[in-house]
Amino acid sequence: MPTAYGQASHPPMCSLLLSKLRPLLSHSPPFFAAPFRRRRSLAFSALPTKTKAVDAALLKEKWLESLTLPSPEEHVVTRESSYVIGVDPDLSGALALLKINHVLASSEAQVFDTPHLPVLVGKRVRKRLDAKSIVQLIQSLDIPSGSTAYIEQSTPFPKDGKQGWYSGGFGFGFWIGTLVTSGFSVVPVPSALWKRHFQLAGGNCTKDDSRRVASDLFPLLSSQLQRKKDHGRAEALLIAAYGETLKHAKLLYTPQEFVSSEPKMGSESEKGREEEEEEEEDIVCLDESFFVNDDYQLTTFTFGSNVLELYCLQSASTDFDLTGQLVWPGAMLMNGYLSDNADILQGCSVLEFGSGVGITGVLCSRFCRKVVFTDHNDEVLKILKKNIELHEHSSPSAELEAAKLEWGNTDHLGEILQKHSDGFDLILGADIYILLCSQSSVPLLFDSVEQLLRIRGHGNCKFILAYVSRARQMDSAILKEGSQHGMLMNEVPGTRCTVGNLEGVIFEITLI
Repeated sequence: MPTAYGQASHPPMCSLLLSKLRPLLSHSPPFFAAPFRRRRSLAFSALPTKTKAVDAALLKEKWLESLTLPSPEEHVVTRESSYVIGVDPDLSGALALLKINHVLASSEAQVFDTPHLPVLVGKRVRKRLDAKSIVQLIQSLDIPSGSTAYIEQSTPFPKDGKQGWYSGGFGFGFWIGTLVTSGFSVVPVPSALWKRHFQLAGGNCTKDDSRRVASDLFPLLSSQLQRKKDHGRAEALLIAAYGETLKHAKLLYTPQEFVSSEPKMGSESEKGREEEEEEEEDIVCLDESFFVNDDYQLTTFTFGSNVLELYCLQSASTDFDLTGQLVWPGAMLMNGYLSDNADILQGCSVLEFGSGVGITGVLCSRFCRKVVFTDHNDEVLKILKKNIELHEHSSPSAELEAAKLEWGNTDHLGEILQKHSDGFDLILGADIYILLCSQSSVPLLFDSVEQLLRIRGHGNCKFILAYVSRARQMDSAILKEGSQHGMLMNEVPGTRCTVGNLEGVIFEITLI
């Protein structure tokens, strides 16, 4: 069984902890902080009832409600004490427990390493969560039913590969299921939100900084946070502390609080108007941005002699298929190939599928006369356009344009071809198939590619695809669709390589 670290703190510990947390709230919008983003003062009930914003909010709240057990007022917070759990769900993570004594103004903090065990997977020994020990650990804590557990929301990284994605998703789902069935209410928290509170967001912050901040907030546990591998303990403690901050700031609303008030019709007294204005101060208007991580970092990429700076995320926001906010391995493969073979770009017109943040199109703009960046997601198009504006001055002779294009959507493609009726010399796609929800979307991609290739005719336009293999089924689906659409898929010699821990290759695709 894992060992608990920490002991009952001195009476001022609770006040000390809260006093350290309060200044961090000053970096957030007034009155409240993440996970809810402040919008203009507008009563939620006054919005149109069937907008995407309302639908998104209700869908999100229904999901959170499914993770919520009986209310804390009835089951958790006694007059003496309350409990908060923080979980870093990674294999190297931990569970932290804060017990706040409201009478003595004291707190008690404990942290437990995540139990795991070695498992043979194929011919390799890998770590896996020890389900039985985790359940026994939770049961041994004797925490009142209905207490709230804050868990870091799993987000994939481009270089994690299949094992990393599996491990992260499995751990996140396992912890949620175990905590809910153990009688706790669960609140998923994206890492960007709690890290921003503790000023740990950004590319310059490391795991060591998490240990430093946690040691400052929990000095009695600092001896248990000294090793580099103790970052899981530190982050679990900080997630719990973040959750405690949310409770004191009264940031957590029940679904009913978002929809209960009715709009007032007709004339109102001045007193009624004042009451409505006061009520509006307590209402958070949710829209799609609730689900979106837009903590973009200006990141530098080097391909040969070409140095590019773009805004992108360091980890994915997954609720709305926002994989385009990242730079994926296929884009690195494509840009390396284009940088080494820049002559194929000179003076060309290019359309790129699934541009994401635009790293490939921006590189092309150094050599091409025209680049049309496309993506299907409106949120991704915002950061794409920002990156285009960032580089317009460095490519004054190139015509740069961002357009919405959903594969198989004839209206989207028609609008593009109205402006560019002569077609394009090159069509590019880098790691674009990762956006596919299923293999059924692959024909839509090749439908659009074929339509663009046929404008110029045989030999006058080609599709360059930087492909990274993640699943054998997708490998065969890509080759099959190319053949069925009358295309010849030629592997470019010397381009097959390992990208991160995945296999990548460049294809040149033309009409037969």
